[in-house]
Amino acid sequence: MGRGIRETFRETSVLFLNAVEMERITGDRSVDRGLRALATHGTVAVVKLGARGAAALEAGGKLERAPALDVGVLDTTGAGDAFDAGFLHGWLRDCGVREALRCGVVCGSLSTRGLGGCAAQP
Repeated sequence: MGRGIRETFRETSVLFLNAVEMERITGDRSVDRGLRALATHGTVAVVKLGARGAAALEAGGKLERAPALDVGVLDTTGAGDAFDAGFLHGWLRDCGVREALRCGVVCGSLSTRGLGGCAAQP
């Protein structure tokens, strides 16, 4: 990971990435190792895994995973943004990483039931 981006992460409370972004930044395909490399200096690292759900790690914390909901997927446009909003909803209410991750997965999953990025947002 480049020094410049590591400096930015030190100023980041929650870092949202998808699996491809995580691999490019860390050089590692392993979700566990990638998150461990990113969850430093107080940053909560979150990786969105699409149909496989998501995972998150807070520096010094336990790796948390949440499976995607089994919904009739119509369109994934905006699912990542809906996930981010759901995670932040839980996080800003002090629910902890595990519950915030679950909130994100529920919002992201449910948003795929309609066309476009907004039709099915919870």
